[in-house]
Amino acid sequence: MLVLPLSNGHDGGLGSSLFVRLWCLAQLVAVSWHWPRQRDFYAWFHQSQLSEARRRGLATYGYPVFGFIEVPRWSLNELEVITQLYRVVLLSGFLAPLWMVPCVPVLGLILSIFYHGSLWAERASSHHRGILSVTLWMYLTLAPDLPQALAAFRAHISTIYAMSVLQKSFCSAYRGRSWARWSLHGFLWKSMWAKPYFPSLQRFLFLRPAVAHLLGWTSVLLELGPLLVLLAPQVAWLQCCVYGGLMAMHLAVLLLQGIDYVSYWTPNLMVGLLCSDAPLSVLSNAWTTAATGPWGVWVLVPMLTLLGAQLLFALGMAENFNINLPPLMSCPMFVTIARLDDRCHQHYVMTVDGSIPYERIEWMYPFVRAEYGMALTQSDVAHFPMPFVAFGWGGSLEGAPGLFHHFFREIRGFYLITNVRHLPKSLQSQLRSIVLDLHAGGRAGNQSHRPSPYENLASLADRCAMARRAFRQHVARTARCHDGGRGATAMWAEEALRGERFERTTTAATRRVKREGAGHLGRCRDGTCITSREGRRGVRRKAWARPHQLPAKKPWHASCIANLKRSHRAR
Repeated sequence: MLVLPLSNGHDGGLGSSLFVRLWCLAQLVAVSWHWPRQRDFYAWFHQSQLSEARRRGLATYGYPVFGFIEVPRWSLNELEVITQLYRVVLLSGFLAPLWMVPCVPVLGLILSIFYHGSLWAERASSHHRGILSVTLWMYLTLAPDLPQALAAFRAHISTIYAMSVLQKSFCSAYRGRSWARWSLHGFLWKSMWAKPYFPSLQRFLFLRPAVAHLLGWTSVLLELGPLLVLLAPQVAWLQCCVYGGLMAMHLAVLLLQGIDYVSYWTPNLMVGLLCSDAPLSVLSNAWTTAATGPWGVWVLVPMLTLLGAQLLFALGMAENFNINLPPLMSCPMFVTIARLDDRCHQHYVMTVDGSIPYERIEWMYPFVRAEYGMALTQSDVAHFPMPFVAFGWGGSLEGAPGLFHHFFREIRGFYLITNVRHLPKSLQSQLRSIVLDLHAGGRAGNQSHRPSPYENLASLADRCAMARRAFRQHVARTARCHDGGRGATAMWAEEALRGERFERTTTAATRRVKREGAGHLGRCRDGTCITSREGRRGVRRKAWARPHQLPAKKPWHASCIANLKRSHRAR
């Protein structure tokens, strides 16, 4: 086992020790910063009725470590203890007292798996964001020396980013369109709906696609950088530019798309800034030195086995085939081509943030089959901890490769799924209009005369802002009504979906649906609302009773209904 503060006498050893200390400090700050909200999230998630609430693990769907090591399902108090112990270990790694150093890597590995494995669905630690931290602890545990551990870790990082470039190239060749040319701008458009954290910055870049295209090409070159640095390590300035550029890229993703790879992922990239030794040279010298030692090369076998498994897993693009063995990863995220006017499956999300940072909502799709971990099911929507609207376009799978039929199910036309009661018809019409104009050739269905959405980006941005404003205003009005004016929204969805639903069918509503061409609107027993453009024809629309027509036997909205009755009589 390695000893953190020791150096082998050259710059790489000093830089390696400095990196480990700074990395422990960065992880300590991230854990301390996020834990208050993570604690609230886990208190809700542990008791939630979601279908995935009992899963614990890593990566996109809480998979077991290496596919077979299960992460225990800790209680909230137990996770609190684990988090505090993890903070102590990180502080010890930063201060590096000699008496405690030998146990730091092993404790760090175990506690990081428990910590990130319990919070796999939380915003800061979800998907692959905590995987590099777990991976580094593994190399620190398995390697006989610190510089060797970090050399293998840098090689590990280069396989992830190199496979990202390779998969983007495959997608570009298959679609006949450049990923760098279109996808960053397309992902930005989706983020303007889901996470408008910096709307002015998002709008500025959205209205300037040339800048987005330039940033797309820059990100591709930066992702190719770790592999180039691995093969040409003598260029010190190139190494600093590559790893510094990758850190800046993840910061830009946080600002533009609201995806936090800064807290836990980005500190690992400091290894390229502080460790100047050539990784391949370090590993080669380690093999030569170990061959003459008492244990021979067997001392390197655990570390090289992990590195070799990652190389094979990445080259096989295993995650694309639903083979999940975290912390091994092949980086299948954000590699698809995303144009504004694509006619394949498209998914948009609008939410209102509460105290529960449940980011999984954004990466759940109704057209993905349930067994693949990213499906949006009707039974789960009613249990989401915040107001939620998902809408989009179900494209045809005709002519698609067999792999697509294996992962996706058929959904035709416009769809809308929500847990929001009384979602305004005007807002539904706005969302439907945007989706049809972008992905269905306009209302008339005339594909040959459809204008390109890139010709009027300002109008698209305005329509998005108006729809989000209407959604937030409606949620605010409904939340004030439901909680007696206190304005709390954290448990809005659960409160709003309690009790029996009262429906009525009217001829006027049916005529209005036919006139608007909205298709069939069905409401499920769990409170979800699903609209389909290709729904059954001739089915009368079911409309909710007006608020003043609901019985006043429900205590959570009795006062609100009384106020509505009085205002109705006054009118």
